[in-house]
Amino acid sequence: MIFKDIENLTVSFKEISCFLIYGPNYEKNNLYLNYISSIFSQYTRHFLDFSNLEQVDILEQEISNHDIFAQKNLFIINVPYPEKVFKKIKKINLNNIDNIRIIFKTAELKKNSKFRSFFEKSPEYACLPCYENNQDEIKKIIMKTLKLENLKISENLLNFMVIFFHQNRSNISNEIEKIVIFLKTNQELDEVSFLKITNTNKNFELENLIYAIVSGELKTLDILLRLKKRNNFSNILVVNSLVNHFYKLIYFKEKYQLIGSRQTALKSLKPPIFFKYQEEFFTQSKFWTISLIQGTLKKLFYIEKKLKTQSDFDSIDFVFFSIAKLAYKLKY
Repeated sequence: MIFKDIENLTVSFKEISCFLIYGPNYEKNNLYLNYISSIFSQYTRHFLDFSNLEQVDILEQEISNHDIFAQKNLFIINVPYPEKVFKKIKKINLNNIDNIRIIFKTAELKKNSKFRSFFEKSPEYACLPCYENNQDEIKKIIMKTLKLENLKISENLLNFMVIFFHQNRSNISNEIEKIVIFLKTNQELDEVSFLKITNTNKNFELENLIYAIVSGELKTLDILLRLKKRNNFSNILVVNSLVNHFYKLIYFKEKYQLIGSRQTALKSLKPPIFFKYQEEFFTQSKFWTISLIQGTLKKLFYIEKKLKTQSDFDSIDFVFFSIAKLAYKLKY
């Protein structure tokens, strides 16, 4: 059974024997793990790692020999290769184990994963996907924390923080804790001070900037360009990455037109498009025509030449914004 958050899970806790926590959001993954473990705090904890197949046999033996009058046990199990151990786990009788609870923890699982499907379809098991937080979820986290601490910030700053955390996969809880400490010292928090107290040097991701430009996400782009400047990030590298991205769009569109399969065309791209960007890439391919891409590439080649010959060329961000504004018009 799928549960999208912990609040929905609490209703059926007593009837659930096994939990599957999976996905790329490490922070949410650990939050769910700690929460479930705290509910079963009276259980003795055991940690297993199924990268060692012998430990699957240990779990099977514990379950087959379990005694309803014995101590209560909570097994927390790391499953790095879920499909490899699926057949062995499926054979284990995970139902009617009154004094045993099991938490399986793994990374991203595709929709066609047998391991994932096994937990999703069973009413006795809980499946908790941990994807990256969307902007609404991030906003709720920030507002909830500030409310508990009786602190307030402006709506503009709140929106700025939401976009920042959405684009930068940092540990949100840790970063908000820094903000709370800063505000409690009676210091005024604005965009500048916010960027100073967060780990901006570690959080800047070029891929986020490229997608913000090509997708026409103007508000996000404004923040990312400030981070780029703060980190002294190479403009030539940004231009080169943009060029490569537009070439990928051309190749994808031509391949898709030729074979008629979106997924096959996507898989032919080298290097591949990361999973979290795939839907956005598909959307870009719909509104960017090949002729518009070719015109934009000419502009980027000219800019690249300027950057290499003029050290004081300072209108580069204007160029990035102009491409993003064009994308915004095409998209909307």
